[in-house]
Amino acid sequence: MSQFPDVFPQKPLKVAHFGQNMLITFALIMLAILIAIGLGAWGVGLGKAAYADWKIGRDHHVLPDARINGECKTRKSVLTSCDVSIRHDGQEWKKSFSFFSVNSSSYSVAAIASNQDPAQVTLDLAADKALNRMLFAIGIFAIGLLVLFTSLETLFVSLPRQRKLLAALNTAAAQPWQLVAVEAGKGAHNYSPHINGKPERIQLNPEKLKPWVIGGSDEKPQILAIAGKNGASPVPLAGELANINGLSKQEKAEILQRIDAHFSA
Repeated sequence: MSQFPDVFPQKPLKVAHFGQNMLITFALIMLAILIAIGLGAWGVGLGKAAYADWKIGRDHHVLPDARINGECKTRKSVLTSCDVSIRHDGQEWKKSFSFFSVNSSSYSVAAIASNQDPAQVTLDLAADKALNRMLFAIGIFAIGLLVLFTSLETLFVSLPRQRKLLAALNTAAAQPWQLVAVEAGKGAHNYSPHINGKPERIQLNPEKLKPWVIGGSDEKPQILAIAGKNGASPVPLAGELANINGLSKQEKAEILQRIDAHFSA
């Protein structure tokens, strides 16, 4: 971590965020959790439907008089999705299922019913692809788990760490701040400040933060940050000082001019 000339005025300032308003970040996390729950529920539903069709396929009879309407489409050359309706003896069953396949040709299908419970009707294709469909369901469920894990980690680990860093800098003892350079991860997607005496990784969103990359390499870029004069750990400085509250337009312009002058010298 290297030091730069002082550029901040002798007045109370506040670092507001890491590139995105905390309330917006919290709302996005809640949305992601809902999406994760939805993906998980969808995966469970797909798995249950595949298992039910697998059981029908193990002990069934064909319904030769059943009317079948619908189609199967292969998407992206790897996933086939089928939406069909089956009519037999005045009853109708709707089946929607997906499975992994590189076969883009049409499928010949027949309606089948369970010998144990004739009211349980499906397609022979749905039963034949039951294990394949379970893999698809597991994939959807796994994506949901990943989204949920990432969201909860952000909510209960990353955000508290960010709040600690911001709180430490937003005290009178830490101001006026100092400009410093810190090493970030590849693409400036993270950095590792010290929190409670040990380095902790903080995820960054470079698209929102627009950090000042001032050196280093593609793998380990150096970005401009602000640190407390009392040793408070640094927080990346957003482009155009967007994450600092309390500065007038003139003060922002003067600070930006002094930073540019330092790097142009």
